[in-house]
Amino acid sequence: MARMPCRLFSIVAMLGVSAVSHAATLRVGPSETYTTIAAAAAASADGDVIEIDAGTYHEAVIWQHAQLTIRGVGGRPVIDMTGQAISNGKGIFVSAGADAVFENLELVGASVTDGNGAGLRWEGAGTLAVRDCVFRSNEDGILGGNVGGLHPENVATIEGNEFVDNSRGTPGQTHSVYFGEADTVTFRGNWSHALYPGGSDVGHLFKSRARHNLVLYNRLTSEDTPSSYELNLPEGGEAYVVGNLIQQRVGGQRIMISFADGDGTQYPSSQLYVANNTFVSESAGDATFVRTIQADAKLVLTNNLFVGPGTLTNGGMPTLIGNLATQAPGFVDQAMYDYHLAAGSPAIDVGMDPGTSTAMSLLPVQQYVHPRMVESRAAVGVLDVGAYEFGNVPTGGDSAISGDAGTSAPSMASGCGCNARAPSRASWMLLAIVGFALRRRRQA
Repeated sequence: MARMPCRLFSIVAMLGVSAVSHAATLRVGPSETYTTIAAAAAASADGDVIEIDAGTYHEAVIWQHAQLTIRGVGGRPVIDMTGQAISNGKGIFVSAGADAVFENLELVGASVTDGNGAGLRWEGAGTLAVRDCVFRSNEDGILGGNVGGLHPENVATIEGNEFVDNSRGTPGQTHSVYFGEADTVTFRGNWSHALYPGGSDVGHLFKSRARHNLVLYNRLTSEDTPSSYELNLPEGGEAYVVGNLIQQRVGGQRIMISFADGDGTQYPSSQLYVANNTFVSESAGDATFVRTIQADAKLVLTNNLFVGPGTLTNGGMPTLIGNLATQAPGFVDQAMYDYHLAAGSPAIDVGMDPGTSTAMSLLPVQQYVHPRMVESRAAVGVLDVGAYEFGNVPTGGDSAISGDAGTSAPSMASGCGCNARAPSRASWMLLAIVGFALRRRRQA
């Protein structure tokens, strides 16, 4: 076997593809060695795997050790803290050790005294991977990254998860997903939707202060609940928003992507690339689909499908190529959020070559499959506008990330986030993020 170059090996290790063997597997369940999750956490050591049998648990746990993998087996265990005190004051699961992986779990009902309780609170160094999980009825679904000014170099990969009925805490501070100033966050193949219906319109489906964000092939739909922005990257930086379904219906602000918007310290020379997304605004007034207040922010919008009245961009230095704004998109079933193109749609065969940025191609290589899955996307004739290709036949790299909420789901493999059916998916994502890291090193 050829030796991996030292530089690439170090970057791969940083991204969570650990070279350290797991020390032990600890099983949790009524008939297992450990009958509580907390007991397994107390007995664990660096590199261990904690497997939790399907069932319902009522525990809040702090995970202290490094390189832990915590996953559900035999179905998806539900850790339900609805109406119960969380003594750590932070969340149901608190990830305090470096390089953590969470898979196939359902975290429900996080509520703490300060109104900022999370299903998963990320405080450790290094990497975080979350796959095949459900975050339901929490103040925050996931909250973390650079807590207290620590670990701005962190890297997170969040894929194949559902976030629903979150943002139940302090208005304006709790969201479905909220990352602090990490280095890189990849958010891929997730379904973030339906914020707390009793809340005000100040919650977001995804918010990140990371320097680099890859928001790829997700369904971000507020549906019939109030929202502020579906996607908020308040400090700017370098961001790629590719192949997403983004919908808003209820809310007074009617802004769908907010970028470098003055909330916090702004990264200089911010760049936002928005390619082959489908935007659907169903609010009573005009929407602003993409907004920034940073005067020199670079906004590149290409091959997006905009449905509903409004302004495509507001602020910054925009470049708009190959986008389509229409009130008659020709969807299969807009009322049921099926934004696949039907025959005769004006979005078919009218796309442009999206080109590349300094880091990666903007060509969509996958598309979202509901719920919480992705499949490969190949152009049929000329590339279509929007998140879906009419007549697409998957050409490999399909990913059965998960099933419906609360049901058994196939577990992903370790660090790389791949499985036997999806070798190309892992390679593409790894190369994309490695490209970021290599470029930053060259610039250092």
